Formats: sequence, C-alpha cells, structure tokens
Amino acid sequence: MDVREILKFADDLVFAKTGKHLDDVQDAVLRGAWKGYTYTQIAEESNYSDGHLRDIASELWKILSELLGEDINKSNFRSTIERCRFSITSSTFENNFAHNNINICRDIVNSPEVSQGRSPSNSNPDSDKPQTRQDLRDAPDITPLYDRALELTTLEQWIVRDRTRLIAILGLSGIGKTAIALHL
Repeated sequence: MDVREILKFADDLVFAKTGKHLDDVQDAVLRGAWKGYTYTQIAEESNYSDGHLRDIASELWKILSELLGEDINKSNFRSTIERCRFSITSSTFENNFAHNNINICRDIVNSPEVSQGRSPSNSNPDSDKPQTRQDLRDAPDITPLYDRALELTTLEQWIVRDRTRLIAILGLSGIGKTAIALHL
C-alpha cells in the first residue's frame, strides 16, 4: 500500500463526512504522518507554520477518528489506516458506503442514494447509464481452505507487490477457484 492509495482512501473518507476533498495542508499532514515525520518536519517540508499544521491535523484526526470509530493521531495513523482500510464496517458510513462500485457492507441495500453520495471525481461521464454495482452479499460463504498457502501467497504477491491489474484464476470445475478468490 503506497501513500497515493492512502491519500485517495482518506480523501474518500473525508468527502463522505464533509462533502469536501482534502486540501493541500491536510494532504501534507497525511503525507508526513505516513512517513513518520514530526509536525516540525512536515512544516519545513511543506512551507506551512507548525501551529497551523497542528490545528489542521487536529481537525483531520477528529474527522478520521469519527469515521473509523478509533482514536487516530499522527503516531498511529499509518498502522490504523492500514488495518481499517479493508475492514470498514457498515456503521462507519451509516449504511451508505460503496468503494469502486463494490458494496463492501453486508447491511446495504442497493439504492440510488449510494451513488449520489459519491465523490464527483468518481462520477461516470455517461451519467444517463446506471452504474454497475457488485454486492458482496451475493458472494458464496467463505469455507475452510486447505493446502492453498502457496497459491494465496503468489496471488497476494502479484496484487500487492507487483501491482498486477488483471489476474485470471482458471481451472476445472470444483477445484476451488471461487474459494481461493474469496480467501484472498
């Protein structure tokens, strides 16, 4: 996970709460926190005053803490955001959160309100066409997976480290293609 992905994720979170995207100061705070910098180091690198950065950061941590349901600050930002990125619960967004057209909350019913709450940066140029949504409530239940550690490690490496954009899982019927995809 790199800083651009985290900034996009944080921007989506802040937009969901405030209706505004991250500004330059908030961006600088998050970049610096991601790198483990002090506020003084962030201020020197971004040409903002230390006090101004602290004020903006305080408000930003408050917003992120409310959204993620955990106390977030500069020192725990990286670990918390990495942990929470893929484990957001439906209560975090008051049952109207979908990410990249995939419904990741089990309680959400597909509704037009979800797509209306999306950021303009993610809007569809063909607004006359309805957006395709994938509802993970329709996915098969995750069952125990045996003897597939090597395959899971390989797929995870391709996706996370090598940043492969498309991977096909092929094979005969019943060998566990869906199960390995679900576990991944």
